[in-house]
Amino acid sequence: MSAWEEVALRPATAGPAQARTRRRGLRAHLAILVVIALLPALAAIAIAVWRAGSAYHAASRYQLLASAQVMARAVESELAANVEVIATLAAPAARTDDATVPARAGLAQIAERFGGRLDLHAASAPAAPLPEPLRGAVAQAADEGRWVVSDLFEADGAVRLGVAVPYPDGDGRDVLALTARPEYLVRALRRAGSVPAQTLVAITDGQGRLIARSRDPDRAVGRTVPDWAALQAVGGAAGVFEARAVEGAPVIFGFRVLANTPGWVVVVGESRDAFDARWQGPLLGLVAGSALAILLALLLAIIAARWILRPVQALARRAEHVAGIRPDVVEPRELVSSVAEFEALRESLDRSESALRHQAEAERLNAAVLIASERRYRALAEAGALVLWRRAVSGAVTAVAGWQPLTGRPDAAAIGDGWLEQVHPEDLASVAQRWEQGRAARSPVDAEFRVRTADDRWLWVRARGVPVSGEDGEAEEWVGVLEDVDKRRQEQERLAHLALHDPLTGLPNRAQLADRMRVVIAGAADGRRGALLLLDLDGFKEVNDTHGHPTGDALLCLAAERLRALAGATDVIIRLGGDEFAIVRSHPHAGADDGRLAEAIIDSLGAPYELDGCRVVIGVSVGIAPIVRGDEDTSRLVREADGALYRAKAAGRGRYRVVEAAAGTSGGEATPGGHP
Repeated sequence: MSAWEEVALRPATAGPAQARTRRRGLRAHLAILVVIALLPALAAIAIAVWRAGSAYHAASRYQLLASAQVMARAVESELAANVEVIATLAAPAARTDDATVPARAGLAQIAERFGGRLDLHAASAPAAPLPEPLRGAVAQAADEGRWVVSDLFEADGAVRLGVAVPYPDGDGRDVLALTARPEYLVRALRRAGSVPAQTLVAITDGQGRLIARSRDPDRAVGRTVPDWAALQAVGGAAGVFEARAVEGAPVIFGFRVLANTPGWVVVVGESRDAFDARWQGPLLGLVAGSALAILLALLLAIIAARWILRPVQALARRAEHVAGIRPDVVEPRELVSSVAEFEALRESLDRSESALRHQAEAERLNAAVLIASERRYRALAEAGALVLWRRAVSGAVTAVAGWQPLTGRPDAAAIGDGWLEQVHPEDLASVAQRWEQGRAARSPVDAEFRVRTADDRWLWVRARGVPVSGEDGEAEEWVGVLEDVDKRRQEQERLAHLALHDPLTGLPNRAQLADRMRVVIAGAADGRRGALLLLDLDGFKEVNDTHGHPTGDALLCLAAERLRALAGATDVIIRLGGDEFAIVRSHPHAGADDGRLAEAIIDSLGAPYELDGCRVVIGVSVGIAPIVRGDEDTSRLVREADGALYRAKAAGRGRYRVVEAAAGTSGGEATPGGHP
């Protein structure tokens, strides 16, 4: 115990009331003051942690929903493409002499392609009985005149899916009924690299049975998901829910109901631990930084107390010497005086010195608290990959922490308008607009943009900030965080690319055909002519059947490369599916050289291919529909180009036919072209 504390606790001679008073030591008072001073900061940290946790949690849920949306579009596109393949392959059968008796060989090829069987159910001659789900799909397809898929059912001792497609050139009531293996009809989840390893993606039918699954698909198909009721309880076409995977582990799922299906659902999920870790990890950093700052403040309080007590102890020794309590203590020489007047002055100076000393120590303590606060927020920035910033109402950044770990540039480089110099030029306008809107409405600001790092990379970041009001209610400054969202943006772009491009050739898929044609049609209204070319490879099926699917896939990739070499800068090449391609052209003189492009395509794709030591030769037929008016209908143009393609094939293949622009119908006159 210090000499000053001994004096404070020793019974005084002034009276019994003083003897009963117990005074606390300086360390206890400093500890209480530190706790009181930290209460506002602790409250602010608690609010920041709560808001950050809500934001991270909402961002994680949104990411699952966005992934489910992208995957749902991919599956919908694949279903539509497969149905188009069935209809396309069945079309030759529909053109036989007897339209009610299709070419069995052609239908057998369709069934083999999808790992099942294909039957024609004509209104005049019904086929053998079908499983209940497929029978309902056939009836619905006949009534509505469109393709219909069924839920899972048992057939021949295995799990199967059913597809009902109106039969081409029938009487309107004839339907093709396909019984297919689920993995042949829905292949999106089996493509290598299409689903991240840490993500669980599955497709269920309307009864909660698994159609496809990214993990262990062979054993999971046909099983009912454990918590189907949890998804149904959410309701709606999309949402997020927690359930158990087939293996029994808790998983957070985002789901999306597939269009044109009897309640099929795409779910994208990750384990509860991984989901929680993604949004709780930064919070743990915040909490750890806060705890470290509090411990540092208490340590500084203890150190400050010991430091302050040294002169106080000297004063106590001097007071004890003057009072005669401890005559053995030697008073400093400069304080020795036998003059009564000087002693009175000394006491007055002691009181003033004591007051000044306490004031100085209080200022030092406040400075220590401010330094600890700055270190705390800097630790938060470094631990949580966040940039903490303060911004004046004028827009200039006044303080920043964490800019260097994020961009590799000094924090000081972001002060003022320095950070704007690193914003991508394409994002400057939107960033300025968001800031002006938030400042005018005094509402939170939330913007995503790109910043340049020290190694000249562009990094996607998300800036969020809120106004801080003064006593008069007006905004005095803005505070917020800047977080790294680059990986999330890259993942979204990758999934979006998968939904709109053919995974084999890398070309745009059928989903982009209508959009691109509308752009060209709109340009035709201003005099920019265009054209639609439909291509069908001649002899590809024989190569595919003879040499196998891997050789056929390699042949399609080589054909796509040759098309890229021939297409113009404004031409868009699209793989429609199977061995069918389309080219949408748009330039002022497109009509003048469409025929020459078709001849070049016929020559190039007809040249021999070297595949695994084998010499392969195929051909191509082309149908051309010019686009000359701004009121063209996309469906009609496709039909006309398809009719021209059919006439080119009927004329001997390896040819092209052009639909005259003035014809206006699919039966218009065609211009012959190609090689005899």
